[in-house]
Amino acid sequence: QTLIALASDNTKILLLDEPTQGLGPEQRFEVIKTLWRIKNDRYLIISSSDAELINMLADSMAKILSSGIQIVPQ
Repeated sequence: QTLIALASDNTKILLLDEPTQGLGPEQRFEVIKTLWRIKNDRYLIISSSDAELINMLADSMAKILSSGIQIVPQ
């Protein structure tokens, strides 16, 4: 519900921490579908261990390491 409320707002930057964690398959699909729909109109900054989600949505990726931030080549 929070994601849908944020997505309907005029916010240009969305910061999402593990947006699909703990969701069932149908709910996960709805979240991914919503993010896919809005990704061209907003900046999405997603923190996630869900590699499938990131690979579907990311235009660019970075890893946060103890030594700093590493850009991941696509």
